[in-house]
Amino acid sequence: MKKRNVPFGYQYQKGVIVIHPQEIAIIKRIFSEYHNGMSLLEIASHLNDENIEYQPGVTGWNKSRIMRLIEDERYTGKDGFPAIIDEKTHQAMIEMKAQKNTQHGTDRSHEIFHIDVPIICPACGSEMNRRYDSRFKKCQQRWICSNTDCRTVIHKADSDLLDDITVLLNRLVVNPELVQIPAEPAHGSSVQVRKMENEIARTLDTLDYDKNTLRKKMLECVSMKYADIDSAPYVTGHSYRYGRGIR
Repeated sequence: MKKRNVPFGYQYQKGVIVIHPQEIAIIKRIFSEYHNGMSLLEIASHLNDENIEYQPGVTGWNKSRIMRLIEDERYTGKDGFPAIIDEKTHQAMIEMKAQKNTQHGTDRSHEIFHIDVPIICPACGSEMNRRYDSRFKKCQQRWICSNTDCRTVIHKADSDLLDDITVLLNRLVVNPELVQIPAEPAHGSSVQVRKMENEIARTLDTLDYDKNTLRKKMLECVSMKYADIDSAPYVTGHSYRYGRGIR
């Protein structure tokens, strides 16, 4: 296969490097889709499905090829190439790539990924998304509000969050009156929930129990209850929580 003499999106014209009219639209599309969150594999698959040629007679788009285009600084106007993308957008894409790379070593079996109940923003009530970045030394986990008008960021280690949840669950076990369910619930607890509640109660009655095992059971029980309840208001102590989630 003949190799390209200039990056995709450019061509020689009378000995001068200029923008390629057809390819420029494709490169801008690639940058836009990646910047908006589309994965490398998705971008490559769409280009192959549409038979977009990388060079005459050749398609063969893949993740590595797309990544090389995104990393190429010449598209910002360096080395005498006409600028196709501004440096700010290019840097944003490089940071996105670095952020995604930090997720490769994530242990998905960790307890934090067993929490099926959404984490709720204390500022606006929207759902928060967990982000992990190994480049942060003090705390590698943070929670970011999904509401674009809020975007509250809370730095909290997974271990600290799980400990806080455990404290809250233990408080509810000891003081069940803190949670007041509506007088006429839509339906009763499921058999699985009642069974799990009984297991937790029996565990608490023992003198020596494994705290990690108990915490896992509590998280599983909360997740099952979350799946059962509706969006009616529930009273927790003296404050209201509408909808479903953890603050």
